Amino acid sequence: MATDTEIYWVSEIGGDVDVRVINPILFDCDLAPENDFIEDSMYCREIRFLTVGEVLDEFHDVFTEEEVETLEMYTQGRADKYDDYTQNVFKQGANTGVRVARFEWKSMKKIGIVTIFATDEQGNELPPEEIVVPEDYKAQTPDEQIKWMWITERWESYKIMDNIYVKMRPLEKQYRALDSFADTKGSYIGYKGHYSLVDQMIKYQDLYNQVMFQLKLAFARAKGKGLIIDVHQIPKRYGWDIDKWLYYLDVFGVAFINSSEKNEEGERSSFNQFTDFDLTLGNQIQSYIAQLEFIKAEVENVSGISRQRQGEIKNTETVGGVERSVAQSSAITEKYSYIHSVVKKNVLQRCIDIAKTVYKKGKKGMAIMSDYSRSMFEISDDDFQYADLGVFVSNSAKDKSELEQIRQVIGQAYQAQVISFHDMIKAIRTDSIAKLEQIAELSTQKMDEQKQQEMMSQQQMQQQQLQSQQQMQEQMLQMEAQKLELEKYKADLQAQTAIRVAELKAEGQIYAMRMDIDADANNNGVLDVIEEKKVQLEEKKLNLDEKKHNDEMKMKEKEIEVKKIAAQKKPTTNK
Repeated sequence: MATDTEIYWVSEIGGDVDVRVINPILFDCDLAPENDFIEDSMYCREIRFLTVGEVLDEFHDVFTEEEVETLEMYTQGRADKYDDYTQNVFKQGANTGVRVARFEWKSMKKIGIVTIFATDEQGNELPPEEIVVPEDYKAQTPDEQIKWMWITERWESYKIMDNIYVKMRPLEKQYRALDSFADTKGSYIGYKGHYSLVDQMIKYQDLYNQVMFQLKLAFARAKGKGLIIDVHQIPKRYGWDIDKWLYYLDVFGVAFINSSEKNEEGERSSFNQFTDFDLTLGNQIQSYIAQLEFIKAEVENVSGISRQRQGEIKNTETVGGVERSVAQSSAITEKYSYIHSVVKKNVLQRCIDIAKTVYKKGKKGMAIMSDYSRSMFEISDDDFQYADLGVFVSNSAKDKSELEQIRQVIGQAYQAQVISFHDMIKAIRTDSIAKLEQIAELSTQKMDEQKQQEMMSQQQMQQQQLQSQQQMQEQMLQMEAQKLELEKYKADLQAQTAIRVAELKAEGQIYAMRMDIDADANNNGVLDVIEEKKVQLEEKKLNLDEKKHNDEMKMKEKEIEVKKIAAQKKPTTNK
């Protein structure tokens, strides 16, 4: 807001990703007139003042013994012979530090693109492959095709104090697009504008200070009401002077006079009227205050930050009016949030790109999530090194409104038991619309799966009921068939019995007519043959009765079993 500049330095230090905020006052760069993003600059210069310990921590692997001795001389005050001592060394309390300048610029580099043609084991031509070769590369075969081109390359260098230069080399990591060699991005990322919000309001601030100074003078000149009195009427003959008279007037509020008091010429004063005059300057002070309020209103219009947005709401304002004022203010200041979002996205994307090379062997650690919870993570070389990751950043008023609307809908969905309590908590604790969309999608999938399971359960129950009904029908048919067979068996048995009885009667008559045998040995009036057959018939009848009883019992058992199965398969309803 003060400098219209936001700068970060993103690189690798000690095998980890490091992000440092840059002071715009100690930074300079060269940008094209139509480009305001610092990562596209031709050169950058950053000045820092570091303690000796910080310098050694950062450059311990490149210092020589002479450079360390020079550094020690500067910090111990034994380098007064250098003219630039006061410019390259600072002291703050017990800490002593030195000036460290870092430079980064674009250079040129010549490379070649070699096209390689190859075939597989079967002799089929493979797609041509292109490799990058340095400028001192020599063709391996006469027909080898090399396409030469010039590209940009980033260099860096450090200047410590005035005579120590280290790390003058190309950047170890050249940040380029995946599909082009045309341009390289610097390790400094940010935005450098031309007219900040403070620059827009600095003239109003000067005018405000001038009016405030005049208001201060008006307060100093404001003495209230004054009193006009003839000094010759002060009772001097009684030992009074002007100081004593003013004291009684200030303390007791009484002004004593002597109407017979004479002046130096011995004449009595003829002035007998006391008057007062006003020195409050109230109108002038009110005019200055109105001017100050006008300047504040102009600053609000220029900056776009209204008093309603600051929280100053009058009791006469309506809710709709306050909302419109806040929305209009957000629309005016949206450009500042948008630029900050773009810079934030570029910084986070660069962190990811650096992490791909820094953590190419894997990484284990702990991260703080958006809901301030801690989560352990593990990065494998195969999953992360070749992954294509991006960053999306948004903090616009529209996104915030959509976020609140989605949360309200999710709350209604929870009340309708569409989503679970756990999903609702996750929706409340997140600020990402994409995360809310993912939660809603997963909840919808769970609901669809639950519905499918319920439908499958109902279908299975219906199928089981149909199978039970079919089994019951089959068993009923079997029982009806058994009943028919039993009745048929009874009818056949009765017919056979009648026929046999008739046969027995005929045999008995035949035996009774024969004289060679005794047809009634026991003299009971019944032929022995009939008695014997009758006994056999009784035994058969008993056997048939027993079989009938057993068949009836089996049928009853089957009916009971069918009723039990039907009762078990019958669906239950929860009330």
